[in-house]
Amino acid sequence: MYSRIMVFLLAFMVPVVGFSEEDGVALDRARISLNPVNLQRGARTFVNYCMGCHSASGFRYAGLQKIGLKKEEILTYLAPDRKISDFLISSMNHSDAEKWFGVIPPDLSWVARSRGVDWVYTYLRSFYRDNDRPNGWNNVAFPSVNMPNIFHDLGGVRSVTFEEVREIHDDSGNLSGYKRLIKTYPGDGSHKETVESLPGVNYSPYHRTIWGEYKGGLVTPVKYDNLITDLVSFLSYIAEPKLEERESIGFFFITWLLILSGLLYALKSDFWSDVD
Repeated sequence: MYSRIMVFLLAFMVPVVGFSEEDGVALDRARISLNPVNLQRGARTFVNYCMGCHSASGFRYAGLQKIGLKKEEILTYLAPDRKISDFLISSMNHSDAEKWFGVIPPDLSWVARSRGVDWVYTYLRSFYRDNDRPNGWNNVAFPSVNMPNIFHDLGGVRSVTFEEVREIHDDSGNLSGYKRLIKTYPGDGSHKETVESLPGVNYSPYHRTIWGEYKGGLVTPVKYDNLITDLVSFLSYIAEPKLEERESIGFFFITWLLILSGLLYALKSDFWSDVD
């Protein structure tokens, strides 16, 4: 009985393993920090850059006080025309959004929980110039997305190359060879494609994405990455504001159960020792 209890309890202590890829896209690991200073910077980035189109209707300005911002600071710098009890709602109306972007920008209250912080972090860093898109931008993590890269002035632009090896089959469906496809976007919106037949059959199909360095940004790549990390940290926080509190309670509860199960096992052993 005791062993069954222990197995049951340990099952809840095993961390959930997250996949490093989604829809074939390798996800970068987000270095989330719930430090108040990082969250404050992320909040400022969200309000100044994201709220032009996106809302966070599940979070109030008052919640920013819990990350160390004073009410006067919030109302002066982040919400000058709002009340402290208001939700983080974009000033853009839905009809204008559909007219300009073809779709209503999603609410970001729970995007970090539904998509995962690694996906959000990768998405925000995966834009590249593509003149074939209406807004001039495309995204590796979300192909053909209607959102432009709102941070390109800060972070700059990167070139990207897509390299793929595919199988070639004859009319009977038999493998007859391989070919390599390379598509490069140099950063100005244009692209170049090459197709190369590969000799022999000793190849394995693969697809990889090769990024160039950031160019033309107002800040260094390190500072830009920190900005995106702080933003994702803030999105993670508003999705689950009481995550740290729940984790501490959960740890205490599991510890209590383990101690209790040990005491019950000792009591059971002492009781049955007299019977034997």
